[in-house]
Amino acid sequence: MNRSFFTAAAVLAIAAAMPAGAVTHYRLTELTGPAVPRVINNSGMIAGESGAVAGRLDNGSPLIAPPTGYTQVYARGINSRGVVSLTFQGSAGSGRNDLAAVGLGGLPPIYLDPLSGYAAAGALGMGLGQVAGYSLTSGSLNIAGTPGIQGAPNGTVQATRWKGLVATALVNPLGAGYSIATAINDAGVVGGTVIDAAHRQHATIWAADGTATALGLQAGQQGSLVRDVNERGDALGSTFGQNTLATLWSGSQIYSLAGLGSFINSTGRGLNDHGQAVGFATDSSGANQGMFWSFNGSGYDSYALDSLVVNLGGWQTGAAQSINDDGTIVGFGTRADGSQGSYILTAVPEPATWAMFITGFGLIGATARRRRQLAA
Repeated sequence: MNRSFFTAAAVLAIAAAMPAGAVTHYRLTELTGPAVPRVINNSGMIAGESGAVAGRLDNGSPLIAPPTGYTQVYARGINSRGVVSLTFQGSAGSGRNDLAAVGLGGLPPIYLDPLSGYAAAGALGMGLGQVAGYSLTSGSLNIAGTPGIQGAPNGTVQATRWKGLVATALVNPLGAGYSIATAINDAGVVGGTVIDAAHRQHATIWAADGTATALGLQAGQQGSLVRDVNERGDALGSTFGQNTLATLWSGSQIYSLAGLGSFINSTGRGLNDHGQAVGFATDSSGANQGMFWSFNGSGYDSYALDSLVVNLGGWQTGAAQSINDDGTIVGFGTRADGSQGSYILTAVPEPATWAMFITGFGLIGATARRRRQLAA
């Protein structure tokens, strides 16, 4: 073994050991057009809506339009291969039933049948060969923001997982009552929400084999929901009590992810595998502030996203939606002129991180020059 090998190995080890939370600043790039990004995968592929069409927002491929008689399509999930989960909906009062589908840019969507006995379906989470969503007795479900099932009568909405094209009901661990699945990882772990007999919402995880577990609550909280799950099986969502709190469940641990200052309510939207989460906080006037939460070894530190963007230029990050394992964030907010816009935030390494890389590669170069001199 020679010295250059050990030097290179040391630099690579340093790079691999750098915690994702060590990179805490971002550069903002605006997404053009009326794009509304919802989720980003680890390859940087982005899914979301653009007006009445939806699909991949990052590669210029044709977006997917609703079929005849429908007016809107929502894209809520994307897997590692770029396949997007879709829900088609009609206008209010149109009588159109929700349609679940999966799509890939430039190709016709593949529709997913609801459970037997149900007339409508929606696709929300997208994994490898699996989709999470809901089957609906009839009609349409409000999924524009956080899917709302609080007011639906028992039995109307049923959490559903599709493996290939086969739909399977996900059981409610609290007994009878409606349910919805909102996220799924590549291993088939599903996150969602169920309703108990008292019509309270409970965040729930379904294992790959369908085993269901209702997640716990912090003291003082009366309800909860799941919005995202990562590949480790951790879940991110919100809990409800006197205030709404972004909440992360990891194994037996429950972490509250707080807002800052007057932004006392917080909502969790996206989670990666490195202890980082994003979402937004809301003040008493209803204004939103983009939020970034990072694990510190025992809990989560809260950061206003605006304070982390090095080229903010008058932007307000508003509502962060998703973060991937590279730390790239997508969301939407307000431009300096007050108009609405969408963005990508790319992690900018801290000066100390650059110094480590520069020093390491300098050592590699010096060692290589020494070897050439000795050879000569």
